[in-house]
Amino acid sequence: MSLRTALIVSTALLLGLGSLPEARAELGDFMVTRDCPAVSSLRRGTNPGGVRVAPAETYTAITRNKAGGDFVLLRIPTARPNQRWVALDCGLLQNVAESGATPPAPAGQSRPGQFLLAASWQPAFCETPEGQGKQECATAGAGRFDADHFTLHGLWPQPPSNIYCRVPPRERADDERHDWEDLPEPALSSATRAELDQVMPGTASHLDRHEWIKHGTCYGTGPEAYFRTALALLKQVNESRLRAWMASHIGAAVSATELKAAFEESFGPGSGRALGIECSRDGDRLLISGITLNLRGPLRETASLGEVLDSSVAAKSECARGWVDAVGPD
Repeated sequence: MSLRTALIVSTALLLGLGSLPEARAELGDFMVTRDCPAVSSLRRGTNPGGVRVAPAETYTAITRNKAGGDFVLLRIPTARPNQRWVALDCGLLQNVAESGATPPAPAGQSRPGQFLLAASWQPAFCETPEGQGKQECATAGAGRFDADHFTLHGLWPQPPSNIYCRVPPRERADDERHDWEDLPEPALSSATRAELDQVMPGTASHLDRHEWIKHGTCYGTGPEAYFRTALALLKQVNESRLRAWMASHIGAAVSATELKAAFEESFGPGSGRALGIECSRDGDRLLISGITLNLRGPLRETASLGEVLDSSVAAKSECARGWVDAVGPD
């Protein structure tokens, strides 16, 4: 190839002009979380057409500007040239297919692995020092969903160290300081947002933002599939004998053995091994504050809870007996 031809090819690749084949995607997907400019040249900062990316948009990510760099090259079909640089902290890299990494999961499905579904008994949470300062606890009442149903805390890829996957350092620092109002809001459909606001009352304090940044980014899908799967699994818990049994024993003390037996009425003998009981102290009372379920993936919204329960190792319970708290101060 002559020097002149090489220069023409190089220029066309840089500007995204001509009919040359586009570069193969090397990273995965980039979900935009805040409005940002999309420039064609980092050195000159040029932006033909004044192109910007907006929250909830997702583009193919081609490469970073360097190893550990602060910019990512995106393929934006409507832009000319269509390969644009965007600051890495303008969004989240997802389904990363780096050399040696786990391949991207099928659409709407998590990668294989172990997971923990955490559900709260909200009246007990609101008795804790942390809960008493939350907006969702100040507005709690007897007629609300969380008065007698399990609520969503989170869906956590395991092991516990599997957190903050490809999260920009600034957002991780905000999360660890509990400055959750400064975190980007997960991009969700209006139907999922409405259901989440009911089933996860902590959205009033931006719990959804925390759960996505810390745990959801390691799940293997975007936020819509992540939260839809968590909601579907929790719905099966709330339709089970366990939830009905808890609701019928509000104001009474129950044992972990009784809870596991109620769970097994819906999900079969031995399924109680996957159920962990969480407890919290309220003065001289020990309250049942929630449950955890050991799960095995891959997971998706249509998964049957009974089929994804992992009973191979008995889940740990924090107390042998505790009270089922009623909504409101005692």
